[in-house]
Amino acid sequence: MHRLIRIVHFLALAIFLGSIFGHIVLGRMAAADPAVALPVLEAKLVMTYVLTLPGLGALVISGAALAFLTRKRTGLQRWLVAKLALVVAVALNGALVLTPIAAEEVALARAGVGALSPVFEILAIRESIAGALNLAAILAIVALAAFRPALRASGGALPTRT
Repeated sequence: MHRLIRIVHFLALAIFLGSIFGHIVLGRMAAADPAVALPVLEAKLVMTYVLTLPGLGALVISGAALAFLTRKRTGLQRWLVAKLALVVAVALNGALVLTPIAAEEVALARAGVGALSPVFEILAIRESIAGALNLAAILAIVALAAFRPALRASGGALPTRT
């Protein structure tokens, strides 16, 4: 069961991270060419609902299941608590900030508001900031997962290199 959940966890990670890079590319395409802004922004929003949010949901559920299954063997270590806190922050930022911004961009594009309007620019700035925060948190989560064995072996501190 543990291995199956790990497979789901890694697949969810791939779906989630892959969709983020797709969001970046589609966002640049929409900003670069107003003629394709509406269909590109709609595709970005669909990708949010079909890939990003389900991938993140599967990632959270499988990660929580893995933490639950291994807690008796390893305990709830500091790196895992930090990782879980960052995952919650990413999920909240994605669901409560980034997804509504994407929906608002589509609504504005459908209403004929151009990508160069001040309203669109404000949304783009908010999306850039929230997206950068999520990307930084995601990189920290990946680093915590990658250094986990080193943290465990050293009692929670990163080993020093000579």
